[in-house]
Amino acid sequence: MSEVEKEYSAGQRGERVGWVRVTPQMIDDREVIGIDLVAATVTGKDGAKFGSKLSRPQSESEIAISVPYEQGFSAVTAFSGMFGMPHNGHSFESSLVYSSTTSSYYGHEDTPADLLHQGTDDLHFKYFSDKTWANNGLALIDTLHQLLIDAKSEELYSPLYYWINGAIGRNNSGLLESLDGVQMSDLLLPDASLHFQTEQQLAHTEVISTLLAQALGNDKEMLSDITLLSETPANELPSVFEKSREKARQLYLDVINHIGQLAVRRLVHVPAERGRGSHSWPHMNVTEQTADRLYGVELGAIKEQSIGRAQVKLEREMKELEHRQEFAADAAHRFGYLAAQELIISVR
Repeated sequence: MSEVEKEYSAGQRGERVGWVRVTPQMIDDREVIGIDLVAATVTGKDGAKFGSKLSRPQSESEIAISVPYEQGFSAVTAFSGMFGMPHNGHSFESSLVYSSTTSSYYGHEDTPADLLHQGTDDLHFKYFSDKTWANNGLALIDTLHQLLIDAKSEELYSPLYYWINGAIGRNNSGLLESLDGVQMSDLLLPDASLHFQTEQQLAHTEVISTLLAQALGNDKEMLSDITLLSETPANELPSVFEKSREKARQLYLDVINHIGQLAVRRLVHVPAERGRGSHSWPHMNVTEQTADRLYGVELGAIKEQSIGRAQVKLEREMKELEHRQEFAADAAHRFGYLAAQELIISVR
């Protein structure tokens, strides 16, 4: 015996469909709001359906239980987040979760039926609001917007919009161009009304990528200066090193300024919780306020004509910078792609 919760016809094949759930909740006398959005593409020859059915017991001691099932869906993705009320700052980013049928980059991997049933299953609430199903991508993103307006939380729409479109298709090797054979242009949920803001997000992200590339180049140049084959006189190395580190610090401050303009920072800036340090330069800490704490030990060693310590730190920093620059460049690619999709739907 099975029960169908939602069904799409063969005529809706190729549509990006799904459901949204916005759940206000009181936790420890604090008002919070949970948001779930699940999207899937109808690819079945006869359409698609989702529901539940009784499992088949494997032994006489087992009891049949209701389990979710799906038929005809591909490229299922799920997003969730938990937000305090009122919404302040970027602390919400630690609760943003993404999962899909092909990637566990930001969350955990589940079956398509699991995702369609419960979303990421990362919100541990006492109860959940009803799902609101949508018949196409435009309706899906519009439903999210309207439910947030109804919950008096419209300010959350913009960061959620960029999270949903920026996280989709990521895995440990970067950005994917398709999921389950469905192209990225058919996976995104663009909103033409946010095109101007998307262009701004793109501009900040491109600058961040450029600044990180400049920081990497600065380190490469400094590393070349302290090698045995360097043409820089030994007595000039301390001064050259100081100038290099001050440039590294200023580039870092410039990056932080642009990161502060992002709707969702972790889409562009490698999150600290990924174990890569709490800032972009964890080896000669450019967040320190004094030159002595910034690079004093390395500078002292160079003055004694010992370059080993600075060389090791620069090499580690360069590896970190390269990773961060590639991550930001990937993000810029996605923002540019999203902006293009927004223009396309604006003229339809």
